[in-house]
Amino acid sequence: MARMASEQKLGFYPTPEKEMQWILKRVTAEADTPVNVLDPCAGEGRAMELIQQHLQQKGADVTSYGVEIEESRARQADISIDHLLHCSYEEMVSTERGFSLLYLNPPFQDNDQERMEKTFLRDLTMDRMGANGLFIFNLPQPVLKDCADLLARRFDNIRVYRFTDDNYDQYQQVIVYGTRQKGGIITKDKQMRQEMIKTRLETTAEKGKHAVKPLDTDDTHEVQYIVEEPSAPLLTFRSNKVTVQDIQATMTGEEGQEIEERLARAMPDLEYQDENVQLTPAMPLKTAHIATAIASGVLPEQMGADHLLVGVTKRVKEEKQQINDKTGKEEKVVTTRPKSLIRIFSDRGIFNLK
Repeated sequence: MARMASEQKLGFYPTPEKEMQWILKRVTAEADTPVNVLDPCAGEGRAMELIQQHLQQKGADVTSYGVEIEESRARQADISIDHLLHCSYEEMVSTERGFSLLYLNPPFQDNDQERMEKTFLRDLTMDRMGANGLFIFNLPQPVLKDCADLLARRFDNIRVYRFTDDNYDQYQQVIVYGTRQKGGIITKDKQMRQEMIKTRLETTAEKGKHAVKPLDTDDTHEVQYIVEEPSAPLLTFRSNKVTVQDIQATMTGEEGQEIEERLARAMPDLEYQDENVQLTPAMPLKTAHIATAIASGVLPEQMGADHLLVGVTKRVKEEKQQINDKTGKEEKVVTTRPKSLIRIFSDRGIFNLK
């Protein structure tokens, strides 16, 4: 897969604009319909910008939402996206069933136990869209096999297209369209249909370029996905991430300035001077690194007359939905993992820097 060679670019693989334009030729909306559109891997925001412009041209009342973890891209995306969160998608908090359309172009790479594309698919399509919400999924054709089961169980009206000849050989990517299924009892007939769709998607993953229609196929007059009003009003869209700036914003005076200076010395863009030897971190320091340094005594705990910093490691629970291999049903799985944070004790309160 050609994009694998570019993983050093922090997982940022923007969809070529030509492909994006063909993707949108099969998407429409009715005039004056309020719609909320989400790109949880927003990059620099160009894909969401094109989606919003396209739906506005159809007459829809569009509000765009994005999530981007990398700081420089988040700043760029914030210019064109109505509501942009600089965080990971796991830190996004939003109203269930509050989005009309979800465009997903996730990282293309292996994770510890499964493909990242499947992880993003499972986590982001569980409850973000209501029934009939439109899902557009960008992924490498071979990885379609890994995602086939989830797609078949969660979506109806599934169609798969590949990139046009201009870009397919370089990227080997396909686009999956689908509408979110309604909940309810899974009948035997429905289960059989899901198995058929799963098998078809797995076969499509393995057959290669000529088994899939290109996006510039002349069928846009027949194939149209309508973006509808979301099932629920989107009352919440925020990050649960606490940043250094959030902590500093609660502090004033000399103590706040001292904390800022001490934290700055631990940040990667500043140099540390020790006995005339200049050292620069090889990689950006994360909060967990600083918490460990505090806990080990490398950094002082007392950060001012009334501020105390403590490195803390706690166990956190994570909930995910996954398919039970024996029953074929979706089940909630709860796991725990260690998470490091810096806890600040002050006369203004106790704050956790995650």
